[in-house]
Amino acid sequence: MYIALNENDERVDIKHVITGEIYYCPVCHESLLIRRGQVKQHHFAHKKDTQCKDSWKHDMTEWHYSWQECFPIENREIVMRSGDVIHRTDVFTNGTVIEFQHSPMSPEEFKERNEFYNSLGYKVVWVFDLIDEYNKGRIRCSECNGYIYFEWNTLLVPNPHKGKEKVFKKYDIINGQIEVFLQIDDKEKEKAMVCVSKKTKLNWKPYSVWSFTRFPSRRWYSKNDFISYIEDTLDGLEDTNEHQDGYTSTEENISTASEIILKHWLNDNLQLANIETKVPITAFSDTTKKYEFSFISRRYRIAVNYCHEGENLTEENIQILEENANGIKIIFINNSLNFGSDGKGAEERIKIQNRQGYCLLLTVDASSSDKADLRAVYYEKDFDGIWRELIFADGDLKNFRIKHDGKIMFKDKYLTDLLASSKEQFDVNLDNERRKAEKQQAESLKQQKLEEERWREEQKKRLEEAEKQRVEKIKRQKLEEEQKREEQKKRLEETEKQRAERFNKQRLEEERWREEQKKRLEDVEKQRAKDAEQRRLEEERVDEEKKRCDEDFRRNLEEGLTQQETQVRDRYGNRWIRCEFCGRISKDSDFVSFGGPIGVHLNLGTCKLCYKSNPGKKTSQNIVMPEKTKKECDSTLCPECGKKLIERNGKNGRFIGCTGFPGCRYSRSIRQ
Repeated sequence: MYIALNENDERVDIKHVITGEIYYCPVCHESLLIRRGQVKQHHFAHKKDTQCKDSWKHDMTEWHYSWQECFPIENREIVMRSGDVIHRTDVFTNGTVIEFQHSPMSPEEFKERNEFYNSLGYKVVWVFDLIDEYNKGRIRCSECNGYIYFEWNTLLVPNPHKGKEKVFKKYDIINGQIEVFLQIDDKEKEKAMVCVSKKTKLNWKPYSVWSFTRFPSRRWYSKNDFISYIEDTLDGLEDTNEHQDGYTSTEENISTASEIILKHWLNDNLQLANIETKVPITAFSDTTKKYEFSFISRRYRIAVNYCHEGENLTEENIQILEENANGIKIIFINNSLNFGSDGKGAEERIKIQNRQGYCLLLTVDASSSDKADLRAVYYEKDFDGIWRELIFADGDLKNFRIKHDGKIMFKDKYLTDLLASSKEQFDVNLDNERRKAEKQQAESLKQQKLEEERWREEQKKRLEEAEKQRVEKIKRQKLEEEQKREEQKKRLEETEKQRAERFNKQRLEEERWREEQKKRLEDVEKQRAKDAEQRRLEEERVDEEKKRCDEDFRRNLEEGLTQQETQVRDRYGNRWIRCEFCGRISKDSDFVSFGGPIGVHLNLGTCKLCYKSNPGKKTSQNIVMPEKTKKECDSTLCPECGKKLIERNGKNGRFIGCTGFPGCRYSRSIRQ
């Protein structure tokens, strides 16, 4: 907020604060903080934990404050009360609330504010800041036939019902209780603002304030024009102190003042002591309807129907009054300010115009009963098909006179004559506009024809240029294709050459490999033959050695068996025994019993054959069997050929085999 109260309850502007003093909120009377930073506009602010009854969000911008400065401090940030609800206005003057809105607001808040002020009987004028939107190109402006057309891509207020019923339908722009101004440039420019509510095209579907995206208007406003409009329309500024105490000027007060003024006017003009008021139509007809005339003169059979609210003047009411008048001339007078609060005022006025030829609009200031203006108007469609309100008589009510025959005069001229003269002038102007429009249309057609011819010439030039470029492009493409073919041919030749070189190199490498392979095979074959010869010689040597050993063993066997001090074993570790009974010499495996005391019959025994044929022999001698001695042999040497043993892999797993294979086939399994 920019206005606060000091300790003496005096209103103080933010620019005139004194450091060290305490200032209070006009709504909740809590102490305020003074914000005078370098970024935002200087303002008063509530403390963190303060809960003010005014819940509305108020803009705090330099644009907002510059508008408030155009009005006296007595008219800024006025506190309004309705029961327990309290809110502050931006500006309040002569029964009108002016709201300056910089940031977007929700539809609910817009509706809430309008209903709050309208419920107190005040008109609401909105000024929206669209300067940034216009400068960013989101709003487009054009002028045609004396009208200003605006289009924009974004809405001022988010519309939650896109494509459905309009959110602000009850706030149509032809409504007399709400006016909307849009500012699209700064205050220094002449074309800075436009009034949305000034467009009243009755044959169109009524606009909603936020649901339209394109609208026309008649004139531009500067900031000074807007202030002059407010002062002229509202007849200056008034003292708002009485509104601080809850006093409001209501529609009922204005309606009552209008009826009193009309009664005095009729008494003076018809020279009657007291004209009848609110006379039921049942006094002149047998109808049971409860409608009534506002005023009536039985002597001159003249009746006046004054309508303050537009919704009361319906087609049914008018027909009932006319059908039951019984020869009484009815004069219809409407209120000019509050008429049509539901958006139907202009339509109802045309209904009156169809009956009496024109409309009479009365303006009364309830605060001053001697101020009353009467305006005689009629409605015609202009060249664009838009309804226009044409005023042919306007002035103080005392300048109008009503004759005994019911005819009304303005400054000694009948309204019918003034109406005819105005219509004649309107027709002349309409013809002039039509001729001007036809001339403009002809010029436009001529200009359009020239534009078309110029366009065709340009199109022809563009086609010729395009054809030329196409031919050049084809030539370039052919040259590029030739170059590509030459490059491709070179690449193919180079590739073929490299392929031939690789083939020759590969062929030479294969021939060299075959020669090397052949040589290796010959070497292998020679080595294999050499190895075979060495194995054969070794086998022959082994065989000779075995043979020699066997011969030596057999030659010395008889002698070895004769002595009884040591066991007789061959080179394979086999023990040899002589049978005591048959003298047979064989390996110990062929004997049933053998051995005895050393030095007696160690190398003697009983063979299996003698044991079977002469079993008594086993008991005939007391043979003591010696303990079996362990064969002493080297486990790493083959017991058959004496060569070294190694581990080998076979189909049944690993085993011990002789290195003399295949000459020696000795093998044994490996115990796990």
